[in-house]
Amino acid sequence: MLCSGLLCVLGTGIAIQDLSAVGDQAIPSTFEWTLAGTAALGILAAVLAMPALIARLLRRVRQSA
Repeated sequence: MLCSGLLCVLGTGIAIQDLSAVGDQAIPSTFEWTLAGTAALGILAAVLAMPALIARLLRRVRQSA
């Protein structure tokens, strides 16, 4: 679980840096920021859920064996 949290922190930092570096490009609209934030939260939730899902799957496989 600690590794997933670390991945989320690193991923969030990279995403913020990428979204903040608009440079010569047009500044994203509020809708685009909301869409990007929602997508990022979905990815982070999936990363955080993986250890629990893997543990549950392994428990089920061991019980059936």
